Amino acid sequence: MDPARRPSFKTIEIQPENPPQPVSPPVEPANFPPAPTPPAGVNIPPQTMVLQNNRPAKRNHMSKFMFIIPALFVLATIFLAGYFTNEYLKSSLPKAPTNIVMPTLIPATPAPTPKVVVKNKIYFNSDLSYSFAYPENMALVECELDLYLFPALSIESDVQSLCKDPKGAVIALEVSGNNLYQKGDARDDVEEELITVSGYDAILQKITQVGQTKFIKKLSFEGPDRFYLISLLDASYDEIFEGVYGSLSFDEDLTDDWRDYESGMGFDIKIPSDWQALEQDGQLLIHKGESDVPHITFEVGDQGDMTPAELINSIKNLPGWKIQPKIDLRSVDSEIAHVVKGQLNGEWYSFVAVWYNGKLMQIAFTDNMSDENEIIFEAMLGTIDILPGI
Repeated sequence: MDPARRPSFKTIEIQPENPPQPVSPPVEPANFPPAPTPPAGVNIPPQTMVLQNNRPAKRNHMSKFMFIIPALFVLATIFLAGYFTNEYLKSSLPKAPTNIVMPTLIPATPAPTPKVVVKNKIYFNSDLSYSFAYPENMALVECELDLYLFPALSIESDVQSLCKDPKGAVIALEVSGNNLYQKGDARDDVEEELITVSGYDAILQKITQVGQTKFIKKLSFEGPDRFYLISLLDASYDEIFEGVYGSLSFDEDLTDDWRDYESGMGFDIKIPSDWQALEQDGQLLIHKGESDVPHITFEVGDQGDMTPAELINSIKNLPGWKIQPKIDLRSVDSEIAHVVKGQLNGEWYSFVAVWYNGKLMQIAFTDNMSDENEIIFEAMLGTIDILPGI
């Protein structure tokens, strides 16, 4: 065949779309002839390198994460430093013993509330020369010769009404020229006992009335020139009842050696021979010897617009009372008197207000907590003689 007419073949190399990436053997650098030097004055633009199949060179994506390595190193360093520091501190602290015996906890006992000591007031009857004690938280009403004890009284209480109908009284003391002993109803359960009261024989009766579960008591005896009957009207006040007749005492010559004192304030009074009296600035001050206590202050003035309720309430509301005082309704020279007694600022204090003819006599007695002088003060009240016309 004529070579000129021989068909020519062209070898075409077909590349797959995603050819496998063979492990390339070492490639020897190609020996390209040196580039021709351009003639002088001719500028040849730089040629862009084109890889096989016109594909651009792949970027190295690992360069994006190269900063993570030093960051992890720093964090690991901080963690290790904190860990070893903590272990060092643990080893440097003293170790607690493993066999600690804990004490048994005993619950705290609350401190007991201090009990308020109730002191006794003293009542002295100057006409019959007897006295007895009763608690400062009880109220007394004087009805001529008879007496009644109440748990409390209102300042508005009327003496005449209470004496006529002593409703609410828990203890009564009656005095008479006749024998007051009574056997009681034959249907009642009565127990009798013979006892001694202030040196006098007395009959103590415990009476349980028909249909009643509570009892009453009656104590009757004959004293100097009179018969006496002390009655327990409420069984819950039995202890006070026993205290009253247990402290009952007769002293007929208590004021016999006292001296008379004529005041310039419209009344006369008897005072013990060893007590002193001084009038100044519209007041009469009576005290024992040179001591400050006990002392008694008398002051007389016009009643004005002041009512007994206003005056007594102002005394009861004074700060410093250990126990809220109760009001006694008494008589001074046959005139109505309100009496307030009790523990005030660590001292024994008695206040007496006597109302008569538009006048007001105020009497204040201050003493220490011993009751040795209170019966003297009570006896003084019984010797006050209000002069007519003042």
